[in-house]
Amino acid sequence: MESLEDLLTFLEKKIENVSTELSCAPPGTLMLITEDGRQHYVNRYEEEGVFHRRRLAPGDPLLRQLARKEFLRQELMLLKEDAAAVRACCRRYEEPSAASVLARLKKAYAKLPERYFFTPLGAGDKTDGSEAMRRFMQSKYEQSSYKPEKKIHITSRGLRVRSKSELLIAEAFYSHDVAFHYEEVLLLGERRFAPDFTIMRADGRLVYWEHCGLPDNEAYMAAHREKLKHYEAAGIVPWKNFIVTYDEADGTLNLRIIESEIENKIMV
Repeated sequence: MESLEDLLTFLEKKIENVSTELSCAPPGTLMLITEDGRQHYVNRYEEEGVFHRRRLAPGDPLLRQLARKEFLRQELMLLKEDAAAVRACCRRYEEPSAASVLARLKKAYAKLPERYFFTPLGAGDKTDGSEAMRRFMQSKYEQSSYKPEKKIHITSRGLRVRSKSELLIAEAFYSHDVAFHYEEVLLLGERRFAPDFTIMRADGRLVYWEHCGLPDNEAYMAAHREKLKHYEAAGIVPWKNFIVTYDEADGTLNLRIIESEIENKIMV
């Protein structure tokens, strides 16, 4: 299951299916009784307010049907208990994102810089052993001012980004000690661009990384292709200093591709 909501949907569908089958079950309950020292099964059922017992022969189809009925009844009880537990969990569950944690802090902390909350205790400011990369990571830069309210996702180190895919890519950079800037303004002639990530490699070379989150949106991709033309004219090309990645058709991100790009084009 991908989430609690998915689990709840699965349980509710299962409850529906079991209830439908149970509605077709014959009346009565299977009982095992002993008479004259011998055991046999009977069907105990109610008719017009009166309970009756009907003895069942070993090959009677009703024996199997009542066994299945009891199994379904117990399964339905368990499914409903599980669904209730998941609903209760959904009501109480809050994703442990950086934004959620920040929202729980007392007002006394409100005026502190966000970076204070994301520097691990006992950790320095180095991103790796390279002084140049450290200075690059710490340096101030002009970040794109386009719709800042859309930067709603916060990485584990306090960087605000626009999408969950960009958040996952940034976290992959952290794990590999990649020095980068997010949406740093890039001047190409008289035009301003803002690649999603501007990366400094250990050898001092800059690599630009664009991630496309809407590959099925024609207008979005048309603008993307136009941007790539300007990049290529300025010498920013995939075989030299440019990486471009895409969300899958269902909106998910293949982290194996991200890891491969980092290991083969940045860490080399």
